[in-house]
Amino acid sequence: MGTVTMMYSYLRGDLRKKVLEYSFGKGRYTKKDTELVDTWLDAVRNLRNYCAHNSMVVGMNSSVVLLDPQDQQSVLTKDNDLFSRLYALNKLLPKEDTKRLKNDIMKLVKKTPIDVYLLNILPRDWED
Repeated sequence: MGTVTMMYSYLRGDLRKKVLEYSFGKGRYTKKDTELVDTWLDAVRNLRNYCAHNSMVVGMNSSVVLLDPQDQQSVLTKDNDLFSRLYALNKLLPKEDTKRLKNDIMKLVKKTPIDVYLLNILPRDWED
């Protein structure tokens, strides 16, 4: 993930836009769009590193995730916590993969003996 993130970050702006067009197919992309994806990729890379190196993801504070202008401000209350990484994953993954991720997280939340909502690990409306 780190290599992919670095390769993308070294691309010229026009080539970044081409990658976004190929990956997401929404049409034309602006410099702001590439900045959004930069933060999302960095957040996912960061989450991967936390998990791979057995670091605690609960209470993590890390790089900033920018909010997609198409989303309401209330979607992302904090821009540097665990939920912001899940938000970034949701933005980058294909829809079928986000559904699987959501189901896996729901299973974990139900299985754990601690109250993830009481400890503010996830917002109560994270599924939305």
